[in-house]
Amino acid sequence: MITVGDVWTDIDRLNQTAKERLGYPTQKPQALLERIIEASSNKGDVVLDPFCGCGTTVHAAQKLGRKWIGIDITYLAINLIKHRLEDAFGSEVQYEEKGQPTDFGSAKALAELDKWQFQQWALSLVDARPLKEGDGKGADRGVDGMLYFYESKDKRNKILVQVKGGGVKRNDISTLLGDVNNQKFVAGILVTLEPSTKPMREEAVDAGRYKSTIWHDRDYPKIQILTIEGLMSGKERVEAPPQMNPFAKAPREGKQEKQAELI
Repeated sequence: MITVGDVWTDIDRLNQTAKERLGYPTQKPQALLERIIEASSNKGDVVLDPFCGCGTTVHAAQKLGRKWIGIDITYLAINLIKHRLEDAFGSEVQYEEKGQPTDFGSAKALAELDKWQFQQWALSLVDARPLKEGDGKGADRGVDGMLYFYESKDKRNKILVQVKGGGVKRNDISTLLGDVNNQKFVAGILVTLEPSTKPMREEAVDAGRYKSTIWHDRDYPKIQILTIEGLMSGKERVEAPPQMNPFAKAPREGKQEKQAELI
């Protein structure tokens, strides 16, 4: 048996085609984190990652029977980690999420505190992928996020998502429709903190509908208005063909030992 030294060359770096790659720029190989955790802790111990990014550390800790705490300040990372754990462990994984808005008041407070983080969080309510990863600031041409669905084996359609954290008016609908048409989206969704007005809803209806031939020849609204309050309560949801997972899917883990109790 050869003792592992302090220079590790036997763990491959993640290249662009690696199966475990999720599209997060700073992602580390899972084998690396598993080795570190196994070498420095025992089953049932607590593993803390205060900058957990796409969740490789918490994934490895969960797989190895450790308790874990993961911290990140971006809602993009948090949403990605939740998808990753669900893909890898299914209903077997249990965790307590803290820091996300839990009611309309806390959602409004987030919008006032940080418009960018509010936007990222609001996109997660409809499982939309943000336009850009990381900072994502700059000219977005009216696109905050996107939903994808397949219309045929080789054709992927996109739905444009815009988020408004302040007051809204009828012109927002005409602007959204213009962005949809100009950038070749099939439809648009406006996610708004404030309630929509009657003229806004009428403008959305007047935009018409689009038909999906692969999904039983159904038609769907060209423009939808969804409110934060309605999405949080479950009273509102996206009306569209089944969407693709906005993130790359983490490989399913084999049956794990019983999870340690939540801390």
